[in-house]
Amino acid sequence: MELFLIGLGVIMGILTSYTDIKTGFVDDKHVFPIAGIGILYYLYYGIIIKHDLFYAFSGLIGLGVGFLLGYLLYLMGGWASGDVVILMGYSALLPYASSYAKVVPPYAVKYPLHSITLLFNSILAVFPFILFYSLAVLIIEKK
Repeated sequence: MELFLIGLGVIMGILTSYTDIKTGFVDDKHVFPIAGIGILYYLYYGIIIKHDLFYAFSGLIGLGVGFLLGYLLYLMGGWASGDVVILMGYSALLPYASSYAKVVPPYAVKYPLHSITLLFNSILAVFPFILFYSLAVLIIEKK
């Protein structure tokens, strides 16, 4: 079932990337249904299968943590509203680190705080592009 959630995350990433490139806007209709599926999955699995209320509400907790982290970056001017929605959606869909991950931070194993890992990894992934873009702008403006 975890592969199904990962597949939904890939679909959400493709849809949001396409609409962002095409229109410059991330459409909520691609994120909220998939995040809702994640929340419902964790509610069902936590209550019916594991009999663990904390696990049942981990999708909602992930949604809240993702929203708070994203909204904080939005208020600081570092992110747009679409970025907040995307982090929130991924955090609801994948509140825990995947069992397929080779390196897992300790806070993402027992608690639904995988959104912190998603945030750090996205910043690390985009840093080289921002660095080269900034250097190119400096070189062009100097001429």
